[in-house]
Amino acid sequence: MKNKRLLRIIGEIEDEYILEAMRKTGRKMKWLQMGIIAAGIMIVLAAGAVFFESRELPVLNINYNQEEGMGIEGYFAHSIDELQNNNPWNGERIEKLPVYRNTFYEYTKEWMVTEPDTKKMRQLLKEAAAALKMNTEQIEIKENIPEGYPAIYSYYAEDPNYKIDVNAWLNVNIEVKKKEILPEEYTLYSYASYDELQESARYLGDLFSDLLGMKEPAVDISMGDYTVDGTQFWKISFYESEGDERKQIQSYHFGKIYFYGDEEGNLSSISYSRGRQEEKIGDYPIIAVKEAVHLLEEGKYISSVTESFPGKEAVEKIELVYRTEMNESVFIPYYKFYVKLEEREIKEQDLKCFGAFYVPAIEEKYIADMVQ
Repeated sequence: MKNKRLLRIIGEIEDEYILEAMRKTGRKMKWLQMGIIAAGIMIVLAAGAVFFESRELPVLNINYNQEEGMGIEGYFAHSIDELQNNNPWNGERIEKLPVYRNTFYEYTKEWMVTEPDTKKMRQLLKEAAAALKMNTEQIEIKENIPEGYPAIYSYYAEDPNYKIDVNAWLNVNIEVKKKEILPEEYTLYSYASYDELQESARYLGDLFSDLLGMKEPAVDISMGDYTVDGTQFWKISFYESEGDERKQIQSYHFGKIYFYGDEEGNLSSISYSRGRQEEKIGDYPIIAVKEAVHLLEEGKYISSVTESFPGKEAVEKIELVYRTEMNESVFIPYYKFYVKLEEREIKEQDLKCFGAFYVPAIEEKYIADMVQ
């Protein structure tokens, strides 16, 4: 049965009911002490006069294009409670969040970075090598330029334990060559249980603390959805939990470090991305959940689901997220609605399907090409 408080939020749309119902992750929520927040207007007193400093925020173009043949973003689970993550948003209203320009967007037409930041690429490689305690004086940094590619695609270096590859998109990929680095009592098998991965994460957090480089690393064991054959799947990552909720939300979406296992449960690779927050446009006002629900009902959402939005009674969960794929022209916050799609259920295995519907979380007046 659907949580009654969620029905009140979606039905009556009262802000004070958001806290618990928006978060169905099954984990302990963080409660923030309510306080009076300054509105962001600087008041300068000089010679008895009052001056106000402000800056007009630019209107944004989302340029959303759903690529054909990519399928839908849908999650199979027996109930919404199985779809867990450690998203730091606790359901309370956030006044503002930053928006960033995707400096790689121009390269997504041909999916080639024709003017790579080679200095940054080499820097990221050296930092990763030092954190992994590779001999940075002896390793050789090599270029990778595929045939017909107009520029350097990546730099790589390796030793007996690791191979580091940093590509022009500033993605860092680390191949773990020494399989026994993870003791037998731990596993990273993607179909392992949640508790097993929690134990493995604790070990990895200590072992790779230098690579994480975080003051307060937090584990995110996410997904929990099932494959069509009925096997549950998880992803494991770390993010920086130091700072207030705003900082944690940004770290959660832009600063994660992922750990992957092979078919035998050994640590096979580590990956992360850097440089996606280099060009901040500004801090934009965030709409309330009740307004996002209205926009959802009006069809002003982004979704790869081919069916139309079935109605607010089908909403099972709401999160505040950033969409960080490279084909996003700007990185803006969205409300992500998990919507039950009855026609896509796998009844033989009692698996329900929850489709993702995204509503821009910034005020509509700041979006030039608002989805219709």
